[in-house]
Amino acid sequence: MLRSRSNARVGWIVFVLVRRFISPPAGQSEVSRVVAALKSCKDLDIGRRIHRDAAGRGLDTNVYVAGSLVSMYAKHGSMVDAQRVFDRMARPDVVSWNSLIFGYANNGHGGMALDSFGLMQRKGFVPNARTFVAALKACSALASQEQGQELGGKALKIGSLQKGLTIYDQAVKIGCDSDIFVPNAAVDLFAKCGSLKEARRVFDGMTQRDVVTWNSVMVGHGDNGEPESALELFQEMKARGCQPNARSYVAAVKACTSLASKEEAVRLSGKHEVKVRSLERGMAIHAEAAKGGLELEYFVANTLVDFYVKCGSSADARRVFDKMPLHDVVSWTALVLGYAENGEGKVALDLFEDMQRRGCTPNAWTFLAALKACSCVVAVEYVKAVLADIYSSSLTHSAKQTPSPGLRSYLDTLRKGTQRTPLFFSRRCETKGKRYFEMMSTDYGLTPGIQHYTCMVDILARANELDAAVAMVKTMPFEADSVTWRTVLSSCRKWKNLEKGKVAFEALVKLEEGDVSAYMLMGSIYGSQGMWEEQSRVEAMRTRARAWKKFEPAQSWWVDPAGRVHSFLAAGEKNHPQRDEIQAKLSSLVLRMKDQGYVPDFGSLNNASSRISSEEKEDALCGHSERLAIACALINTAPGATIRVTKNLRVCDDCHRAIGLISKIEQRAIICRDASRFHSYKDGACSCNDHW
Repeated sequence: MLRSRSNARVGWIVFVLVRRFISPPAGQSEVSRVVAALKSCKDLDIGRRIHRDAAGRGLDTNVYVAGSLVSMYAKHGSMVDAQRVFDRMARPDVVSWNSLIFGYANNGHGGMALDSFGLMQRKGFVPNARTFVAALKACSALASQEQGQELGGKALKIGSLQKGLTIYDQAVKIGCDSDIFVPNAAVDLFAKCGSLKEARRVFDGMTQRDVVTWNSVMVGHGDNGEPESALELFQEMKARGCQPNARSYVAAVKACTSLASKEEAVRLSGKHEVKVRSLERGMAIHAEAAKGGLELEYFVANTLVDFYVKCGSSADARRVFDKMPLHDVVSWTALVLGYAENGEGKVALDLFEDMQRRGCTPNAWTFLAALKACSCVVAVEYVKAVLADIYSSSLTHSAKQTPSPGLRSYLDTLRKGTQRTPLFFSRRCETKGKRYFEMMSTDYGLTPGIQHYTCMVDILARANELDAAVAMVKTMPFEADSVTWRTVLSSCRKWKNLEKGKVAFEALVKLEEGDVSAYMLMGSIYGSQGMWEEQSRVEAMRTRARAWKKFEPAQSWWVDPAGRVHSFLAAGEKNHPQRDEIQAKLSSLVLRMKDQGYVPDFGSLNNASSRISSEEKEDALCGHSERLAIACALINTAPGATIRVTKNLRVCDDCHRAIGLISKIEQRAIICRDASRFHSYKDGACSCNDHW
C-alpha cells in the first residue's frame, strides 16, 4: 500500500514537471515549447508523457513535433516507437528522415538504416550532408558485424566497404563532401573496413581537417597493423597545428602498445624484461598528455595502464593506476594481468582481492588474469579461491550467452596441474598432431601459419622424429625463425642427436648470434658425448659473440596451507626458522636416493664449482633452491599431500632427476613450475618426459 502511494506520488510529480516544462514563458508557441522539451528530454518515460500530452492537444501531427519525437525515441534506443511516429507523418521532412536513419545506425541496425536511406530517395527526397553521415555510420554498424576476408594480406570487410564507397561517391557528386563531417565519416568507415588505401584517398584529398579527421586515420593505421604510420601521423598532426585531444593520445599510445608486441624484450635487472624502445616512445607521449591535462582522462589512463603492462613495466602501470580518480574492471584487469605476466603472481592476486573488496565485479578477462597469477605461485589454495569466485559469478550462469574460450582453456590447464595429469609426447600424440594439422586445411579451410608449423615441428622433435622435424622446417612455406630452430635444438639435446643439433645450431646462430640458449644447448650436446674440445669451441664462439647470460639469483617458493609464502635462495637458506630440519631432511633424502641408483650430475653446477671436492659439490646441489622448498614442504605437510613449488629459473638436470626420485621415495605428487613449464612428478616420472 505504501509502495503504491509512493509510485502514484512520483508519477504526479513527473506529470506536473512535464506540464510546467511545456507551459513556458508567454509569447512562445506551444509547438516550439514541446519541441524544446523533447530535445532536452533525458528520460524515456518523461518523453512518453510529453508525447501523450502533446497528442492530447493535437500537436503530435505537427511535422516539427513529430520529427522531434522520432529523434527523442531514437536517442533512447526505442526504434519501434520512432518508426511508429514516423509512419504516421503525412509528409516527413529531411530532418525527420535523418533522425530515423541515425537512430537505426546508432542502435546497431545498419541494414534498417540503409533501407530507410534508399526509401527516402525513392520517395523523392534529396539527402543532405547529415543524411550521408548517417548512411556512412550505418555502413560502419554493418562493418562491426561483418567477417573480414583475407585479400593481399589484409582482412577486408568487402560488403560494407562497397556500400560505403557507393554512398560516398554519391555525396561527392552532389557536393556534400565539402561538409567536413562527411569525409570524416568516410575515413572512419573505410579504416574500419580494413581499407587504408581508400581511407587515405579521402584523407589526402581533404582541404580541411580537424582533430576527428586525424584521429580516424591514426586509429585506422593502428588497427590495421601499421602502428609506425599511426605515430608518424600523430607527429604530422601536431606539426600542422592541430591540437591532439584525449582520443588522439589513446590512438598514439595504442600504436606504441602494438609496436611493443613485436619488440624483443630486454632483461634490465632481476627477472623483469622490458620492451625498451616502445616504452621510451610511449613515455614521451604520456608526458605530452600529462602536460595537456589529459593524463587522467578515463580512456587515456586505461590505455596507459595497458601499455605499461605490455611493455613489462608493472611499476609504471601501477603509478598511473594509483593516480586515477576512479577504477573500472578494465583498469583493474589490465593491472592484474600485467603483474601476472611479469611473474609477480602474489602481487596480482592481492590486487584481484582488493578489486573485489572495493566493489568492482570481475569479468571473464579478470578471472583469466587471476588464473595466470595462480600459475606463477603454484598454490592450490589460490586456485581454489579463484575457481570459487568464478563458479559463484554470473559467468557460469550465462556461459551459453557469454562464452569465454580463453577462460575455459586456462581452467583446463589448471585442472591438469592440480590433478597431476601427466602429458607424454608419444607416438600417439605425434599421430594425433599430424591429423589435426592436416584437418586445418582439408576440413576447415584454414591456412596454417608459422606458429602451427612450429607446433608440429615440436611434436615431431619430442617424439624423436628429428629427421622429419628438420625436413618440415626446411620445406614449410615460411622462413624459419629462431623459435622454430630453438625448438629443434632443444630436442636434439634431449635425444643427444649431434648431426641434427649442428644443423639447428648453425641456423639459430645465423639468425641470432647473441642467443645464449643456442650455445648452451649445443655445448650440452657435445658434453653429453664427451666431446670436450668441441664444447670448448662453442664456448669460445659464445665469448666472441658476447652472448652472456645475465646473472639472476635462483629463487624458489612454497606456499603453505595457511597461505604463508616460504622463499628460498640457492646455496642454502640462512634465515628460515626450520633451516636445520630442512638440511637434515635433504641429507636423509640423498642417502635414500643413492639406494635408488642416484649419481649426482656435477655438470649441473656452474664453472665456479670446478675446484671444490665431490662432497662439497653434492652439498652445493642439495642447496639448490627448489630442493630446499620441497624439503620444507615435506616436513610441514601430511604424508601423501601434493607439493607445489615455483622456481624463477629453469630446473637443472640434476634437480630434475632428483625431484623425480623424491616423488617416488616419499610417495608424493610434486608439481614444480619453473621458467620453462610445469613439471608434474609422480612415482619417479615427470610429465615433461625429461624434455624441457
